[in-house]
This record gives sequence, structure tokens and C-alpha cells, in this order.
Amino acid sequence: FPTGMMNINVKPYNSCVEVWEEGVDKYCSQGSKAFANLPEGHYKWRVMCRGHKTKSGEVNIKSGQVERLNIELEKGTDIGGKYVLVEAGSFMMGGSENRDERPSRKVMLSDYYIGKYEITQAEWEYVMGTDGFCFKGDSLPVETVSWFDAVKFCNRLSEIEGLEKCYEIKENSVNCNFNAKGYRLPTEAEWEFAAHGGKNGTKTRFSGCDDPFMVAVHAGCGAFSTRAGGCRKPNELGIYDLSGNVCEWCWDWYGEYPSE
Repeated sequence: FPTGMMNINVKPYNSCVEVWEEGVDKYCSQGSKAFANLPEGHYKWRVMCRGHKTKSGEVNIKSGQVERLNIELEKGTDIGGKYVLVEAGSFMMGGSENRDERPSRKVMLSDYYIGKYEITQAEWEYVMGTDGFCFKGDSLPVETVSWFDAVKFCNRLSEIEGLEKCYEIKENSVNCNFNAKGYRLPTEAEWEFAAHGGKNGTKTRFSGCDDPFMVAVHAGCGAFSTRAGGCRKPNELGIYDLSGNVCEWCWDWYGEYPSE
């Protein structure tokens, strides 16, 4: 195949660098890197570092040519990188295949924002100061954290950015102020509506596609560990990994729906 090269110089020097084609696993490095023998095509790149604002962009790799980028990150917080607006709409929530998804019911939602990517380990450690994950890597998604951990993360992130906290936490009792402007977990309905692709989504089996190999990191495609977020194709709203990679916490308590 015709190949080219991409040379990325970064500051800070310990930044995490990711380069990938849509729907293909990422090339990753710690610090500046020359990515040689990249198949010709359109690539995305992202540079992250704890305590700094993430930068991302796109580049075309051409046969026999070298693309050179010099990236210097600014100090600050940039958790989650980007957020996607999910416009107000209604949808039929639930399904008929599994007992705990029945009965289907119509749900109406207002506008809300949701993260474009799963929270990375670098972001989590910057906010919480802890790790202990099963699969290690700054660009890998967070796993093995409890629902209470996720709620505390939202509150601490709100504090860092000077926003009103959504959660009042008293031991194992948590109340949510949905009018606060800080960070919170999505409700189950918000998560499912986003996974469906919002009001203009198509009825696919997985989020964004009927083919799990295109949109999901899963054991069936030979993935026996997590992968860097966004290495598969997004859904209609541009949100990644709503199918596959890791399970995600919602605000709602899990349980069967009553018939009424």
C-alpha cells in the first residue's frame, strides 16, 4: 500500500499522542513521535496531558510525503474534551427482547449536553488523584469505579471549573439538583436517547450501526482489553463508544419497570 509519514512534536514532552483513521485502532505514543509507514488516507490526531487543554485536528497522509505538526498545549482543565448537544425530542424507550426493558414507553426530553468520549484515565487521575484500573493507559477509558465514585467525580470537576455542584452527598445518600449548571451523570433516558442518535437517529441494533465491528470495541473483534476512546466510528450525533469498550454509569437506579 502507498504510505506516508507523520511527525508530531509536542509540549509538554510527556503528552499523550493519538493518531487514527475513522473505524481503525489508534496509534499512540507518550511524547513526540514519528509515525512511519502510515497507509495513505485521512487521519485524526489528539494530544492530551494532565493539567492542560486537549488539542485535536485532522490531516491527510499522502504517499511518500511527511506531515509535520508542532503542538504546544495550554495549561488548564479540559475534561471530556468536547460535548455534544442532544436536542429536545421524544422516543420510544425500552424494548421487547429482554424482560427488564419492557414495556416500551414514550419519553420526552429537553436539550442537554453529553460527553463525546468516555472519560479517560488521565482525566480521572487529574480530578480524583487515584488510579487502580485493570487496563492501564492515559487514553484508555476509566473502569472498575463505583457509581458513588462517578458521582464524586462529577462534583469535583464542577468545583475545579467553578460551577454549582449537582449532587448533595451524605454518606450513601445522594440527591441531584437538576437545575445546577455543574456536571452530572445522564439519566437512563438521556443515555438511551443519545445512544439512539437523538431525534434524527436511525433504528440500528448498536449505537450508530447494525455492524458491531464498525462502532464497538468487543471480544468478538479480538479486543480482550479496553481501547482508546474514539477508535471506532461514532453514532449519528458524533458520540463514540456508546456500544462496547466499557459499561457506563447513569443516574437512575437499576430495576425492572412496573407495568404502569
